[in-house]
Amino acid sequence: MPTAPRFINNTTSYTGGHGNGINCQNADNAEIAGNDASHFNHHGLDMKSSASAWVHGNVAHDSDGNGIYQEFSANGLIEQNIVDNLAGTVAGTGSGIQIDIGTSGARIYNNSIYNVFTGIYLVTSATAENNIVMNSRNSALEENAGEFSTITTGVSSPRFAVNGTFYTFAQWLTLAEWGIWPSIRCG
Repeated sequence: MPTAPRFINNTTSYTGGHGNGINCQNADNAEIAGNDASHFNHHGLDMKSSASAWVHGNVAHDSDGNGIYQEFSANGLIEQNIVDNLAGTVAGTGSGIQIDIGTSGARIYNNSIYNVFTGIYLVTSATAENNIVMNSRNSALEENAGEFSTITTGVSSPRFAVNGTFYTFAQWLTLAEWGIWPSIRCG
């Protein structure tokens, strides 16, 4: 019987080339926990073509890349991570958490994201609840396809981007009342 990979309590730093701090591909039911990834060239924690990965209790920081990234994956759970100090100057770089093409069923809960370009960047739909996003230079949440279920932000005046249009928090709440996002909960 195959065993799911576990990446537990590792420290990675200054990964060169297309360097990810931790790279998890074609690895269903993987657990990525308690790791510290810094100064990576691409993504701190990278999951591709993996189902049901559980990413929790990690720290990704001090880089130009994305902190936590999923692509072509399903039903991942990303919770209780800290992501901070990611440079980035355009959407898709410097994101605290990015859910990219081909991903479905992603759940993003109880993460703390600070000093990034975009807090949570969704290329495909995902559920995001009880996350704190502070000091994002672009937006707390940027959503470019599908829809998200919920987001919570700890920012006093966050901006949200939906399909290329930016909204203040008040505007975003008004759109929710109009039924654009049917199951929104803000806190």
